[in-house]
Amino acid sequence: MRRRNNPDGISDDEREKRQQEDIYALEGGGLPFSAQERLREIAEAEHPVFSSDLTTREFLVLSNSKVRPLAQVMGTAFMRIPKDAASLKAAISGSGSGSSSSSFGYSDRSSRIYSSIANTYSQSYSQSYNQSYSQPFTGELYDLSEARLQVRQMAISRMEQEATILGASGIVGVRVVKKVHDWFGRTVEFTILGTAVHVPGYDGDRPFTSLLSGQEFWQLWEAGWQPKGIALGVCSYTDCTDWSAINQRSYNQEVITYTDCFYQAREIAMQYFIKNMRQLRASGAVGMDVEYEFEEGESEYEVSEGVEVKYLHLLTHFIVMGTAIGRRQMPPTHQPPRRVLIYDLRKAGAASVTFSDSKKNQEKKSKGKSEKPKPEVDDGAD
Repeated sequence: MRRRNNPDGISDDEREKRQQEDIYALEGGGLPFSAQERLREIAEAEHPVFSSDLTTREFLVLSNSKVRPLAQVMGTAFMRIPKDAASLKAAISGSGSGSSSSSFGYSDRSSRIYSSIANTYSQSYSQSYNQSYSQPFTGELYDLSEARLQVRQMAISRMEQEATILGASGIVGVRVVKKVHDWFGRTVEFTILGTAVHVPGYDGDRPFTSLLSGQEFWQLWEAGWQPKGIALGVCSYTDCTDWSAINQRSYNQEVITYTDCFYQAREIAMQYFIKNMRQLRASGAVGMDVEYEFEEGESEYEVSEGVEVKYLHLLTHFIVMGTAIGRRQMPPTHQPPRRVLIYDLRKAGAASVTFSDSKKNQEKKSKGKSEKPKPEVDDGAD
């Protein structure tokens, strides 16, 4: 089917060729060539115009510090993650063997950092849980952890690549969209949008990524801090418990195995997060976003010849994100910003406001104190 309108003057064959090139670029963790061309045109324009996700207040605050917006940037990724019991059982078996290799063709620096950490846990778990397909398993599911990590890494990396083409210092005013779609079983979407900006005095070798609003970035920057990047920590942890152990418990009693499953997922995710911050040479993290979700399923395992036991899997996904920050070198002539208090009278419903400490009121007070009442004088007219 041919298009009725062809404003770009490109033939259908050429357009199909470009679409195929875009697919190859995305498979390598990159950007579509059409997006690259548009961003280069913006960067090289003689009279550039900017687009942004900044609110009016964010724009005015950043402009006051001579931070210049360049363009709205975005990164997105969709990843299919196992949902059915058979796929989950395969993932559990793969985790038991200690495998943590990636099959997504993504070679970002943070992915290699995560893989090196996961290998440490993988080796320790594989020594204790050398499981097969027919045996229950409790521990981290490395394939699921890495899938949820990589969908975020790919989106963040693509956003950073757009900022690099623009020659930006970094990205602020960030908005994150996370959705789960029932496409092909289950597809996880992670989209991150922000505004690429030029920051006077920024001397980093690559654009910084952040989860900061424009005001938050301005406050940190003026106080002598700068973003180092977005730090991530992800863990998918499963607890495999047989039904008899649960049914023996009374109703008003804590299910310790589930509590422990949640704690284990959090601790492993935080270990990854802290390691990622250190790799970014950060002092800490602000604006942390913590999310978690639970899934449950059943499966039967043959514990001995001819004897099968039904097990309940509680799968916990724990994900941590935050903006890693570090100290920046302040210029010797740096002046702290002048603080301005703005109060919206329309929201207060007030027709007028009188400030008791205003100059005019102070003059009235001082004048009233200095003027003494004149004594009455009897002129003897009576």
